Amino acid sequence: MPMNHQSISPTSSPLSLRLGFWSAIIIAVLFIVFTICFVALVLKPPLFMWTNLPDYVAFAGHHSQLYQNIARFAMLMFGPAFVVLLNSIHDHAPEDKRSLTRLSVCFGLGFAVLAGIHYFVQLSAVRLSLAKGQLQGLEPVVQANPLRIRSFPIFYR
Repeated sequence: MPMNHQSISPTSSPLSLRLGFWSAIIIAVLFIVFTICFVALVLKPPLFMWTNLPDYVAFAGHHSQLYQNIARFAMLMFGPAFVVLLNSIHDHAPEDKRSLTRLSVCFGLGFAVLAGIHYFVQLSAVRLSLAKGQLQGLEPVVQANPLRIRSFPIFYR
């Protein structure tokens, strides 16, 4: 379907188009890196299955966490690039679709903030606490714990 250039927003600019293009390229590269890291984790035995925090600490101490950290860093960078892409799409959307693209920017920003907080905590507080052996209060935030939300004391009432 040919695009009607009359309906494109007057706020669109060549800079927005370039930002959208390069953010899409960055997103693709980051997703490929993320996927490669997780394929490598599955193919590189042993695969960790959560039992408890001491077992995770022992596993992390004896096995390289390089692929996990690269994947986490890729997702930390994915969020801002995603928001840039959504803003570029919003800039180039026809007027009758701009409410939908603005909504996508809002949800994308929420995703970027939540994912950014999660992966920043994993790369900073969790990694540094494990390295220093400071394990108190760590179980609810360790990404490997599938029951981490139930580990918070508020759920013990």
